[in-house]
Amino acid sequence: MAMEELQQVQELEKQLAEQYAAAQADAKRRIAVEQRAAARTIEDSRRNADVEARQMMAAAEQRAGEETKKILACSREECDKMLQAARGCLERTAQWIAEEVVNDKWQS
Repeated sequence: MAMEELQQVQELEKQLAEQYAAAQADAKRRIAVEQRAAARTIEDSRRNADVEARQMMAAAEQRAGEETKKILACSREECDKMLQAARGCLERTAQWIAEEVVNDKWQS
């Protein structure tokens, strides 16, 4: 009887070892599947982040372009005002020079 019980215990140990090996193989397979899924998720996230970054850069470039146009328009207006003021001074300066030349001729 002891021999039968020993054989049963050995058979049970063998079955448990086989189940353990099968469970290990299944766990490794599941881990590999989950690792691939995680890698795909990471790559998808990276791709989405790249797309979002490109969209944000395009929007920022557009805003920068619009702001540049506004600044250039203001600068152009200021330059035109300064040019008009300079032309006004030029006319007065030319008139003053002419008067000085005439006065100098008469005084000489």
